[in-house]
Order: sequence, then C-alpha cells, then structure tokens
Amino acid sequence: VFPGTVRHLPSVDASVQAYLAAGISRRKIGIGIQLAGIDWAGGLGTNTGGATRPCQSWDYANHDRGAPVVTAVPAATVIRQYTAANGYVENFDANSLTPWLSRQRFAAADDHFVSFENARSIRAKGNYIRAQGLGGAIIFEVSGDYMPGEKGADAQHPLMAAVREYIAH
Repeated sequence: VFPGTVRHLPSVDASVQAYLAAGISRRKIGIGIQLAGIDWAGGLGTNTGGATRPCQSWDYANHDRGAPVVTAVPAATVIRQYTAANGYVENFDANSLTPWLSRQRFAAADDHFVSFENARSIRAKGNYIRAQGLGGAIIFEVSGDYMPGEKGADAQHPLMAAVREYIAH
C-alpha cells in the first residue's frame, strides 16, 4: 500500500489478472518495456529532501517547488550518464523486479529518482510472459537504447539485445 493512501500500487500482474477476468485472451495481452528512464528530479518535503526512491510523497504546499520535475530520458543516456561517477546508486527492487537509480545531494533540487529497464528486468518480464502464456511484449521508445559509438549490434542496442534474448526466443 502506498504511504498515505488506502490503495495498493498498480502492478503488471494485477492488470493482467483484471484483463483475464474480463475475458481478454492471454495471447492478446502484452507487457510494456520502455527504453527510456523516467527521471524524477528535485521536489521538496520527502523524508530524504527531494525525490530519491520509489513510493515517496512530497510537499504540495508550494506547488511550484514541491513536486519533482518528471522527464523521460533515453535509455542510452541513462546507461552512459546516470552512473556512479555522477553520484547515482543503482538499486533493484526484489518484489517488483525493477531497477531504479537514486542520487541524493545536499540540495533537494539536485536529488533524483530514476526508474528504468535493464537486462535483469527484461529477463523477469520475459519469464512472466512465458509463465502466464501472454502474447508478448510491447516496446516503447525503441530507439532509446541506441548507442552509435559502440562496436556491434548488441553493444549498440543493449536493451534490444536483452529483449531478443529473453523475450523473442
């Protein structure tokens, strides 16, 4: 349950089960994979200052400064720039099977929480798709992982390589 609410967080499994209960065929259900990170930057009033991790709430008292700024960032940018050298810490939620990045700075405006996909989360989605007998995956921002300076197709498209390995087979 999300702090401060009585509602459970949405989940892929709950959505799939609802579609199945409504009579939708398993083969017509696809699981989304977005080749972009969602960067929640700044914000005020969380227990860490700014947005730095999942399920945080923030202070809406000052709307122009309270809520974080949310931006979609290409996966290639996340891979290349959202690194430990730039102050980001990679985490993996064992319950939701999703990765996320955190950067906590002295000033809340410089804090970041970034949700994204990696090979591990793509593998987990592939396992779920097969276990549930679903139709497949729906890829968003398909060019988002393109890294033109890398050698070889898999290095140029590391997340699409994971999709091919864990879902397309």
